Order: sequence, then structure tokens, then C-alpha cells
Amino acid sequence: MKRYIPAPLLWAILITSVLGVSWSLGLSAQQARPAAPATDLPTSYICLHHPEIFEVEPGTCPICKMKLVPIKLDSIWSCPVHSVIARHDAGKCPICRRDLVQVSVARSWTCPGRSDIDELDPGKCPDGSAMVVKYSPRPHGNHNAQHGGLFFMAPDNWHHVEGAYPQSGRFVMYVYDDYAKPLSAAKMNQVKARVVTKETFDSQTKTTKEIAAFPLTLSKSGTHFEAKIDPVAPPANMTAKVAVQPGGPEYRFDFSFPEFSKEPVVPVSPSPSPSAGGTTAPRGEAASGEAGQASAARREEAKAKLAQLHVQTGEVNRLLETGAFLEMYVPALAAKEVALDLESFTNDVVPSQQRQNATSAIQRLVASAWLLDMYGDQGDRQKLAEAYTVFASAVKQIDEIFSK
Repeated sequence: MKRYIPAPLLWAILITSVLGVSWSLGLSAQQARPAAPATDLPTSYICLHHPEIFEVEPGTCPICKMKLVPIKLDSIWSCPVHSVIARHDAGKCPICRRDLVQVSVARSWTCPGRSDIDELDPGKCPDGSAMVVKYSPRPHGNHNAQHGGLFFMAPDNWHHVEGAYPQSGRFVMYVYDDYAKPLSAAKMNQVKARVVTKETFDSQTKTTKEIAAFPLTLSKSGTHFEAKIDPVAPPANMTAKVAVQPGGPEYRFDFSFPEFSKEPVVPVSPSPSPSAGGTTAPRGEAASGEAGQASAARREEAKAKLAQLHVQTGEVNRLLETGAFLEMYVPALAAKEVALDLESFTNDVVPSQQRQNATSAIQRLVASAWLLDMYGDQGDRQKLAEAYTVFASAVKQIDEIFSK
């Protein structure tokens, strides 16, 4: 018997079931720590193009008619903003010290150094060694607030918003994709929104009249939207009305803040103190922000991003070799997001003379990822191979620059 479970209900169910597992999401198989759950997980079936489709028996997607893919879903503890972190139990993120939250992931088994091996059940590798467990992020697997606010999923089963009320008279809104990643700059510029603090509803005409509404404007950093509203102390109720794309529907999100939102505080690493006799910075490390001045946490986070990039690149290559062109958009676009995340580390961990090259390589990766998405839909092997050549070359250059 097949079941169609709406995405909000599905992920609410999954996130409430925690099993004992441990894995740093997106890291290569060589870094995986074997973890055999005490109870085996049931096999579910999903559509790669429509993550809201979830069935308990094999079949085809009721929307696009593509064959459903078997998957085993699990739940782990991870950081709300650093998905590379995963643990058996609750605790603190080693990168930013936020509280870990529960997220849903896909569990499979692989062999060290073999991106072409991805099995639902454990077994033996070609060399006779035991397979290691692997966990991969899932759409809608993370429905946790990242800035101390309230987190909602949009009716389109794709976008997510987080509203925060950090102080009286100031409302802040963040917009994410289906992986709870911030939207790109281009997509953020397409969002049109306002926040309503007072409105009336006419039961006869069934219409709503806004009494106090304030435009939400994109911040200078491009990371969030803000509105100055009439000051009111918690408990405070307000409604964000958001159109995520031009010509698209306007979604309503009702926020009720029992208290002011509190942004998680990220500890600042102390700067090294000079010795009594005084020291000079090593060659190539200037006070203006050279790689050597970056905190250990930033270095480790960039290293984790590189590991994620390697995993996604290996998956793109595997799908290209096996002819699974329609699936290539998933790891290609995931790699694009990782590369864009890495760009924010450029001033911290990349020497100044290499920063322009880093930006150029990231731009080439982003462009080629979109081409892989497009040519994958078209099933054009030759153009896919050409796009992958550019993609792999960009990944190699990014790795060389950021590894230093």
C-alpha cells in the first residue's frame, strides 16, 4: 500500500526519532566511523525531483512519473548551520559552539575511496574489508532555527523562512532553500515581503485589511531582510507576507514571539599574545587578514567544506559514468552551494595574492554546475562531459588554493 505524506508531516515524524549514529556529513568515506544501528531501518521510496513524495512501496512518482528511488532515512545530531557536524548525542558544535539539533539524513554504506559504491545495507568491500556507514543531507532534513527565531516551511514545500524579533521595533527575516541553506544573492533580490503588525478581518466579505504594515528590505550584507516596526514588548504577534519570486504567490507566516529572539553567540578565538621580547608575523601573514591570522575554527570549517566538495564531485563523476544524467543536478548544485559557502572564507584562509584566483575558480564551478543541471535534463552526454571537465578543473584549483 502506497502512501503520500505531505512534507511538513513527514519531516516532523522523522526528526522526532533519534537513532544512535555518528558521522560528519559530507566527509569522504575514509573519514567515516563505522556505526551499526542496533535496529535496521525500513526502506522508503522517494522521488529525486519531488522530495515531498514519500512511499513505503516501490513505484513511480505521482507528479513526474519517474521511478522512485529506495532510501533509508535516519536522524542524527548536527549543527543548525554547519551540516558537516554529526554526533551520537546532543552537545555543542565544535566549530561555533551552538547547541546541536536533530536533523534527518539518508543512510547508506560505502567503501573508503570508492564513490561508486553506495548500498542500502552493510557488506564487504572488494578488498574484503567491511563497508563504512555514510550519511547524506536530505531536503527538509533540517527544520531548525539558525538565528534564535521561529522557523517555518513555505506552502511550496521548498522554501523556508525564519523570523526573529531581537529587540523592540525590529523584525528580521531569513529565507532558505529546501536544505535550510540561505538563498543565493540573485534569489534574495527577487524576494518581496512586508511584515504586518495589525490587521482586521471582515467575516462577511472574508477579506483582511492591513492597519499597520512595514516593508521588509534586504540588508546591506544581503543575508537577511529587516523592518522597523512600531515598538512592542513581548509577547508580540506579527505576520510576514512573502513572495519568494516575481509573479509567484504570496505566502503568509504568523509569528508569535513569547520573548525577544536571542542570536546564538559564537565565541571569538583570542588573538595570540606576543612574547616579552616581541615577535614578528611569519612571512606572508599581515595584520590585514592573511591566511595565518584566521582562527583555528575558520580553518577547520573551510577544511570541512573542502571535504564536502570532494564528496559531491565524486558523486557527479559517478553519475556521469553510469549514465544517470537526470540525477546529476543534485550533487552538482550541492557542490555549487558548498563553493559559494567557501567564498566567504576567502579573506580568512587564502593568501591575498591568491584571492582573485579563488573567486575566479568558484565562479567557473558555479557556472559549470548550472550547465550540468541543464545538460543532465537534456541527456546530452557530450555536453555533460565538457561541462564536467570545467567543473572538475575548478574543483581542483579551489582545493589547491584553500588547502594551502
